[in-house]
Amino acid sequence: MIHLSRISTSHLVASGFSLAAALSLVACSVELGPKEVSATDLEKVGVEKLTEIAGRKPDGLKCPDALPAEAGSEVRCVLTDGKQRIGVTFTSKGVNENEEKVNFTIQVDDKPMN
Repeated sequence: MIHLSRISTSHLVASGFSLAAALSLVACSVELGPKEVSATDLEKVGVEKLTEIAGRKPDGLKCPDALPAEAGSEVRCVLTDGKQRIGVTFTSKGVNENEEKVNFTIQVDDKPMN
């Protein structure tokens, strides 16, 4: 089960990512697996949240690695929309032991990648 709560959103005007409002920073939690959130789960959560906020699905989101549950761990991913590639950072905020979930944030870069 995935739980999401929006912290803030902003417009990605400079990126050309043609969404009315796009994800800037979102807090999420995913049930704890083997002390990490899989790359597949990160991609799923990222696409779901972008779609929810922006009203349309991006072309894709690729994460090269799983996100370790340890607080402060980060994974950089790449969001694609047409010819645009935009960086996305997932940051672990640690484990909620009572619910056995990894809490993390999603941050979308303000500008597309070169």
